[in-house]
Amino acid sequence: MLFALFRNVAITAIAFFFTGLIGLLLVPILVHAYSLAGFGLIIMARMFLPLAVLAAVDFGVGEYVTQSVAKARVAADRSSCGRELCMALGVAVVLGLLSGAALFVASFWMSAWLSVPAEHQAAFARVMQFTAVSMPVFFSSLVFEGVVKGQENYAMQRAIEVLASIIYSGLAIAAVWLGWQFDAVCYALLLSLWVRALVALFVAARSLRSWKLQFAYPTSAERDAFRMRARLMVSNKCMGVAQAQSSPLLISVLLGPASLGVFDALTRLPRFAKTVLGLLSSTVLPVAARLESDADDKGLTRLGQSGALTAGLVALPPIAAAVVFSKPLLQVWLGDAFAHLWLWQALMFIVPALGVLVGFGGAALIVRPAALAAMNRLVLLQIALQFAIALAGLSVLQEKAFIVGQVVATSITFFWQMRLIATELKTAEHAGKRLMRIGVVAVALVLPGWGLQGWIMGPLSLGLAMAAWTAACWVGCYFLVLSAVQRQRLQAFVGRKWASRKPI
Repeated sequence: MLFALFRNVAITAIAFFFTGLIGLLLVPILVHAYSLAGFGLIIMARMFLPLAVLAAVDFGVGEYVTQSVAKARVAADRSSCGRELCMALGVAVVLGLLSGAALFVASFWMSAWLSVPAEHQAAFARVMQFTAVSMPVFFSSLVFEGVVKGQENYAMQRAIEVLASIIYSGLAIAAVWLGWQFDAVCYALLLSLWVRALVALFVAARSLRSWKLQFAYPTSAERDAFRMRARLMVSNKCMGVAQAQSSPLLISVLLGPASLGVFDALTRLPRFAKTVLGLLSSTVLPVAARLESDADDKGLTRLGQSGALTAGLVALPPIAAAVVFSKPLLQVWLGDAFAHLWLWQALMFIVPALGVLVGFGGAALIVRPAALAAMNRLVLLQIALQFAIALAGLSVLQEKAFIVGQVVATSITFFWQMRLIATELKTAEHAGKRLMRIGVVAVALVLPGWGLQGWIMGPLSLGLAMAAWTAACWVGCYFLVLSAVQRQRLQAFVGRKWASRKPI
């Protein structure tokens, strides 16, 4: 089980590092081609998608299908899976039609609501209308990808996402090279999402062909179970959207697209880290579903302990490196004009650093409705604090007030969330102490990291400096965080993998 989890984490990390790198390289191209205001319009257009703001109304159909397929893999009777897939797909299509109709009607007024410049309002409205027409396909794609995830075919799932990213980036660069307006980049994104949906449909259908599922109307018990789960997921999704997407939306309305461009630039790298780490946590759901289905409490505890510690060891040192090298990162990535804002970017990296610890255990708790409800209440408190602080400081800090609000609110609620996870998964206290040692190692290396910044002259030297710093942090964690038994197991695992690759 843990080896499969490690494999899925590795596949996810590689895929999203690649797609994230493509996106990061695209940002300076778009900023220089369309200015911060034009870049802000592109960000606005992509907010109204099932992967962004409209995730609040997807009823968790993707996660529901993932759990259903994961359970069916170990069940002798798969008839319920066919009925659940049929229900989820029907719900997704209806949601797509309703949200698409609402977005199409709203598109005639959205340009004025979002402070879109007059010369771009007609183009922005057309983009929203094309997005609205595509909604049934985009919502159905959540079901198709849920099937692939439930099969734990993460290599194919990540390949689909990488393909969509390559298509979008290639078309966006072509639009810049041809001198087209910002809306061409928006259409490039929509086209890539169409391709992603069609490929996911093909892969899902092929993977389920051998199951010979019979799609039928769900039973009343299955409908009731879906409604109960949907209520919890809707509240969870709404809070997630409010936490991640409401800030850009409020900045668009209150401050305009140029401020949104600045906010997105300062938070892009931290959000990239948070997205990658959140997707790493998503690999826990199928494993947790199987363990919960088998009433394997000890297995779920081992998953929580090993998973959280592994995620912390893998992810926290690179995040700490990004904090230490925040100023040269902005200089190399966006130019000297952004370098003076490095402290705001460094501050924002606190959010993914804390999120990786909460996210791994929180993903395992999705299969427990009572624990999920308790986690939702803590997230609701976090959101309330986040926007209260942001709006209080808006007049002084402008778009940067939303960074302060998110960091402070996340830090306050982090400890309560970790206590809930520890209680539900019965994780040992020493696991938390080991995670704290990772932070101690990182803090001890801050001054040497700042000393390396004087040698940074470009992307290559920056990459080498960050890699060396991260490697030093990992070495320190190996000796100061892992126990002697854990080090022996790691050495044995690496030794077996190395031996298996030797030629016969």
